[in-house]
Amino acid sequence: MEISIQGVTKVNYELVIDEDVFNEACEEAGLDPANFKKFTKDQWDELNPHLIQAVVDSESEIDYTEIHCESSVYADTLTIDDSKNMTTVYYDKNRKTDSFEIM
Repeated sequence: MEISIQGVTKVNYELVIDEDVFNEACEEAGLDPANFKKFTKDQWDELNPHLIQAVVDSESEIDYTEIHCESSVYADTLTIDDSKNMTTVYYDKNRKTDSFEIM
C-alpha cells in the first residue's frame, strides 16, 4: 500500500509515508486505521493535524529546501493506494474535508 500526502508550505511537496506512520496518525486521532474507507468527513478532519505532524516529523525525507514555519504546512490531499482501491481526501483552505472518494 502506498500512502502519500500532498500540500503546500511555501513550496509544493509530496511525502510517501509508511503504513505504520499512517496507522499511528489515525490512532493518535482516535481512529481505527483499518476502517479508513468508512471515515466520515469529521473523522478525516480529526486526522488532518496528525497528517501535518507526520510531514513535519519527516521533513528530512521531503525534496525541497526547508520548512520555514510549521504553521504554514497544509495537508491538502491525502491519497491511499491499496491494491484494491484508491482513496483520495481533499481538504479546503480551512483544513476541513472538502470531499473524499474511493475508486
